[in-house]
Amino acid sequence: MRSPLTLLIVLVVAFAAGCGGDDAPPKPKGEEAAVIKAVADAGATFLSGDYAKTCSFYTVDLVVQLIKSTNAKNCKEVWGVVDTMLKQTNTPEIRKAIVAFGPESAVIKGDVATATFGKPPKILEKVFPNAKGRTMQLRKVGGRWIISVLPALG
Repeated sequence: MRSPLTLLIVLVVAFAAGCGGDDAPPKPKGEEAAVIKAVADAGATFLSGDYAKTCSFYTVDLVVQLIKSTNAKNCKEVWGVVDTMLKQTNTPEIRKAIVAFGPESAVIKGDVATATFGKPPKILEKVFPNAKGRTMQLRKVGGRWIISVLPALG
């Protein structure tokens, strides 16, 4: 079982924009781009401080897991805890890099997408040394891609 701090960092990484490092592949198109954009949109919503809206980027089952894992009272509180922890435990540069690091490609099978992380930027190589190749899953629900399984990046 992951420590609460590790889980919180993984949560933030899970909805980051698709920065794959120096050797990033060609820019995704079509539905693959929509999957990666959904992850980036979740990150942008988090950064705006709209934690209630951030919750809408996750499946109900995953939200329940996040609430239990963080001992939060509700999903909105989960993201408040994440934001507080990031601000307390990281420099502004590392926090920005964590939020900017995300999947660089996705494979879609029906209403399920598996998004794959690329090489982390240099500033995060010590934080997430084994991130490259890790995956997260999204589901298409009501025409929107939402996050259903978080990556294990530690």
